[in-house]
Amino acid sequence: MIRVSIPGRFPTLNQYRNWNHWQHSKQKNTFSESIELALIAFKVKDVSIPMILNVTAYTTRMRDVDNCVIAAKYFLDVLKKQGLIPDDNPKYVKSLILQWKKAKSFKDEKTVFIIQ
Repeated sequence: MIRVSIPGRFPTLNQYRNWNHWQHSKQKNTFSESIELALIAFKVKDVSIPMILNVTAYTTRMRDVDNCVIAAKYFLDVLKKQGLIPDDNPKYVKSLILQWKKAKSFKDEKTVFIIQ
């Protein structure tokens, strides 16, 4: 099992849906860089496949669970880009679990990715 925690808040599905192409690109680059740095910090070098990805968003404001899907998308895209998984299709990603939990304060906001 691999656990990677990224501080801060990922964009919601509603925000993502309303962005133009330039905003999509900028936000994806920003969050992809955070994920890449976290993978280095947590020394992630390989991933067993097929994998189950569990994504838990800790935020002070309640969010619909489906809003975690953008964080999952960015995370899987980085795993693919880094060569840790060949693709993000069901052959390699068996299941995706999305959760939301309440953070005590803004400084406690984070997204936790667990690869099983």
